[in-house]
Amino acid sequence: MRKMITNAQTIKLIASDVDGTILQNGVRQPSKEIFELINRCVSAGILFVIASGRQYANLRRLFAPVREDVLFLAENG
Repeated sequence: MRKMITNAQTIKLIASDVDGTILQNGVRQPSKEIFELINRCVSAGILFVIASGRQYANLRRLFAPVREDVLFLAENG
């Protein structure tokens, strides 16, 4: 598994849920580390998708530092 993660050419897209995945244990804002990880993925040519039942406008605010570099799957699809 570790080799697959370091070889970005095999990974084309990562989709992640927000509540309970990126935001755990009552946390309300993504951490600086999450934004750094998303930027590393984008720099490696990996498409990053934020998936959530939340409203699109709210997700764009929540992920403002990377909102121009990711895709959003919002409002339950």
